[in-house]
Amino acid sequence: MMVRLALEIGIPADKILLVNCGRRPIASTLTQFQVLKNDSRFTDDFRTIIVVSSFYHLPRIARIIPGNSPDNIHWHLHACPKKNSRVRITQKIIDREIARILKDASEGLLVEEPIKYLH
Repeated sequence: MMVRLALEIGIPADKILLVNCGRRPIASTLTQFQVLKNDSRFTDDFRTIIVVSSFYHLPRIARIIPGNSPDNIHWHLHACPKKNSRVRITQKIIDREIARILKDASEGLLVEEPIKYLH
C-alpha cells in the first residue's frame, strides 16, 4: 500500500527500496531500521530518506530513528492520507501503539523526544 502511494505522489519507482526483515511477529518497525542500518543500499547511496506510514505510527518511527539508523541519513516522515489507507484506525490500535512505545522506551530502544524528526 505504501509503495502504491509513493508512486501516486510522484516518487520514481527506482527510488523506492523495500526493507525485508522477515515475517511477523519477528519483523517489526524496529527490526526494519536495524536491518536498514546495515544495508549498503542505504548507508552508501542515500543521504535523504522519506518514510511514508500511518499517522498513528509516525511517533514510534521518530523515536526509533536516532538509535537505530545510519547517522548520515536525513529523514523526512510523512503520514499516509487517511483516504488512501485501508486500515481502520481504532482506539484499540492506538492504545496498542502507545503501549509498544512505552515498552520499547523503557528498554532503551527508543528516544523519548523525537522532535527533530516530527515536522
